[in-house]
Amino acid sequence: MTTIREIARLSGSSVTTVSRVINHHPYVSEEKRLKIQAIIDELGYKPNILARNLSFGKSNTLGVMVPYTNQPYFDAILSGIIHQAFQQGMMVSLLPTDYDKEVEKSYLEKMATGAFDGMIVLSKANPLSVFAPYKEQVVFCEKIEDPSYASIYIDRLTVYRRVFQALKQQGCSEVAITINRAPEKSTSARYLVDAYQEIYGVIPENRLFKDCLTYEDGCEVGRHCGQDPTLQAVVTNGDEIAAGIQAVIERPLFLVGQEQTLLSEILNFSTICHPLMELGEKATHLFQEKRPKTIQLTSTFINRQPDFSFS
Repeated sequence: MTTIREIARLSGSSVTTVSRVINHHPYVSEEKRLKIQAIIDELGYKPNILARNLSFGKSNTLGVMVPYTNQPYFDAILSGIIHQAFQQGMMVSLLPTDYDKEVEKSYLEKMATGAFDGMIVLSKANPLSVFAPYKEQVVFCEKIEDPSYASIYIDRLTVYRRVFQALKQQGCSEVAITINRAPEKSTSARYLVDAYQEIYGVIPENRLFKDCLTYEDGCEVGRHCGQDPTLQAVVTNGDEIAAGIQAVIERPLFLVGQEQTLLSEILNFSTICHPLMELGEKATHLFQEKRPKTIQLTSTFINRQPDFSFS
């Protein structure tokens, strides 16, 4: 493999001069620059980008800590991050965790060694204290009460309240909900449960379906719903889950998904539109600002069944 030293030897120049040519620095005569560049082209030399970036104290790479990479929710945020990072000339490194605390810690340690300049955390398993030593390099895509952290989040609680209020106003009294992680571990799950209980009171055990993440999970929920003739509506944690329920249920049921994917439009069930791509883009902007700041975004309830009869 060709090295800078070899180019310096062949051109009769110093390593410093060759480095200046490679990095387009001034203070090199045009004659010498052309001679060195000709040798570089002839040998097909490619600079070690990682080494060069590290010598400048940056990698020009943004790490994105994400639990899963095959879910519409996270995919939409990632699209926003990647789009904005591309505009800024940055590379993006996906850091999947499957909510493994030790994996999350390993990524933080890699960031500390300069593997990437900073990190956007879409969701996490570890407490905030684990991230404290790295706070200046991290942006969180969830609400962080401590103003010394950079965070951007969606005001889910408000839109969840609107959903349950709308259902109650339409005459719905029997509602179930689906979540993925337990409320004590997931802010979004906690807000969904809290909003339900503000409008309908304590949620019965048989009206809270946990560990729901995929279309297949929705189908399983749908089979349980089919055995409960009093159930009138299900507010889910994603359009895929709502689609799975609709696929197996054999009677009218008011369904609410989340993310406003094509599924909700084709199958014509209600959904919650979260500004996920905007979240990703603004998270990347926030990372570039390099200062603690909190940004709140709002969601919209799309009611596609305003005349649904609950009688």
